[in-house]
Amino acid sequence: MYHSGMDEYTEAEWKAYHDANSLADAKVITGDPKRLKAAEKMAEHMAKEKTEEAEAMTDIAGGFYDHKTSKAKRGDSKNEDS
Repeated sequence: MYHSGMDEYTEAEWKAYHDANSLADAKVITGDPKRLKAAEKMAEHMAKEKTEEAEAMTDIAGGFYDHKTSKAKRGDSKNEDS
């Protein structure tokens, strides 16, 4: 499955390679209370930004999409789920 040359990896092997690195990073971060706290704080900030972006996109869409329920609002027949 694994080859000596990195350019010979299949897509599945590349995914496994990156997953292994992600798991190693996660283990280091969860083992360091300061890094974990900083990551949690950053995740909260990022979630707030994404919520604001979603609300702005809802305004652009004419208010027809309810980002909280992930559905078209009633009264907009072209966007409603059947």
